[in-house]
Amino acid sequence: MLQPATTVKALGKEYDLSDEMMALIGWRASSLDAPTALYYRSFDFADQLQAANSTLNKVLRSDNDVDEADIADAKEEAQRQYDDAFKQMQRIVQSGRNAGMTKEQVYRTLKLSGVSSRNISGLVSGNIPSMQAATLQTQVKAVAKAREIAGDEQTSEVLRRFQLARQLQ
Repeated sequence: MLQPATTVKALGKEYDLSDEMMALIGWRASSLDAPTALYYRSFDFADQLQAANSTLNKVLRSDNDVDEADIADAKEEAQRQYDDAFKQMQRIVQSGRNAGMTKEQVYRTLKLSGVSSRNISGLVSGNIPSMQAATLQTQVKAVAKAREIAGDEQTSEVLRRFQLARQLQ
């Protein structure tokens, strides 16, 4: 008498016939490799943080007329993007923890992908660190670029904008 096949091996992977039948209607069980998922999702996180900073920096470096309201709006939008990025990544970190990752594994995985210790602490603790926007390092680069390309007037304007952005709460 023939027994129905419950598993089929293909390329070293075992398939269960009942799981494959469920996949035909759109349901598929899958395994989760939490450290690998966390590692690759951390690159999306870095991109989101960069996009948040870019939102403000574009306004601060703009050749167009920019007033205090424009800077305040850009800073508010950048802060919203920053907070959203952290909240989303905190959910991913928590999913990793729920899947069995220790805090040490989370820390090592995120450190390997280039996430700063400050941001890792915020992700693990659930406390979003303050956004470091309009930093002096970014200001120095923007001022040097303005001086080289646009002259003294634009250089002074870019410097004023960065100072104003840091003062706005």
